[in-house]
Amino acid sequence: MINKKFKKLPIFLFSFIFILQSSVVCAKINDNQTVEPSKIWTVTFTQELVLNESNKQNITVKDSKGNVVSCKLTLGQDGKSVIINPPAEGFISGEKYTLNIGNQLKSKSGKKIRSAKTINFTIRSGIVT
Repeated sequence: MINKKFKKLPIFLFSFIFILQSSVVCAKINDNQTVEPSKIWTVTFTQELVLNESNKQNITVKDSKGNVVSCKLTLGQDGKSVIINPPAEGFISGEKYTLNIGNQLKSKSGKKIRSAKTINFTIRSGIVT
């Protein structure tokens, strides 16, 4: 009887590990931060990505009016992170933005992200002297 249980254990463990690896997860990033206008965001995932047009459309930055902000996206050297550069002129001081990671984002192997992610941030206002 004990032998039957031990024979099933590897199958159970393999199934459990397979289920855990069946989707892509985005690392936790603190929400509602106040950052510099030149802030570069790095979002790390659990699996390698391809930064194709479809995935780029699932990573957006919007201002407080809902306008998409033009940010340059690049794939990190590890293949598991996306670097989001600010617009050429930088983010606007005092403005609030939302970084959106859509739920259609896919890994290199075609697996979708487990859930969408939204990160709100505010740009530090200039200091008046």
